[in-house]
Amino acid sequence: MLSVALVIFMVGSFLAGLAPTGTIMIAARFLQGIGSALLAPTSMALLVDYFEGPALVKAIAWYSSISGLESSVGLVLGGVLASYWSWRVGFYLNAPVCLLMLVLTAKVLPKTAPQSERFDVIGTISSVLGCGLLVYSLTGASRVGLTLTIAIMILAIFLLIEKHRSNAILPLAIFKNRIRSMAYLNRTILNGTIMGYWFFISEYLQQVYHYSPLVTGFAYLPISLTMFLAAVIVPRLITHWHNKWTFFGGRQHRLNWLYLGASHH
Repeated sequence: MLSVALVIFMVGSFLAGLAPTGTIMIAARFLQGIGSALLAPTSMALLVDYFEGPALVKAIAWYSSISGLESSVGLVLGGVLASYWSWRVGFYLNAPVCLLMLVLTAKVLPKTAPQSERFDVIGTISSVLGCGLLVYSLTGASRVGLTLTIAIMILAIFLLIEKHRSNAILPLAIFKNRIRSMAYLNRTILNGTIMGYWFFISEYLQQVYHYSPLVTGFAYLPISLTMFLAAVIVPRLITHWHNKWTFFGGRQHRLNWLYLGASHH
């Protein structure tokens, strides 16, 4: 699945670089989205399979820190390419990286026999339809109320399906663990917030402050490097202070920054 995801992402990136029209660009980005949606869970699953205990905490920390560093490097590199060459080159660069990953996957990862377990097709389709319509109701639907209602109904049906399936794609039993459930909720809020943040701050810096793409990329460096350093340090903090106090310290630090920012403005 990791190899399939890499191929899909690579093809989507290449088509995005070649895109002559906005429609083809959107289609190529959609393909990229499919590839990245496959990459995230498969790469995390491999970490869980290969590491355990403190080594797993450290591996996930490095996974997170590299993701944060990648975002900052990608923004700066994208700004350089867009300013001095072409934005298309940024998409082309994904191809050799994906090829390298495919080679490493073939060499390093052991071959495993496919499992005979049946796949939860109905659950998958209903979850995709429900989530897709939910996003569409918030971003572009002309009849928001109707689209949102249909999305909620489909998601409710999805939960009913998963409740009675032995091979559920989303086993509802995982939500019985309060810590796990709160972690999922926090992660959902974080992802929903950070995606909007990256997009709107970029628009704001370029359209209001008239920053060039290059300067905009450098403007992201402080927060990206902070995320990288925090991800490296957090495993040590968790070892000494456990999850609760580490989270509390991070929350207080963020609230202080928000307070200072509000006072400044």
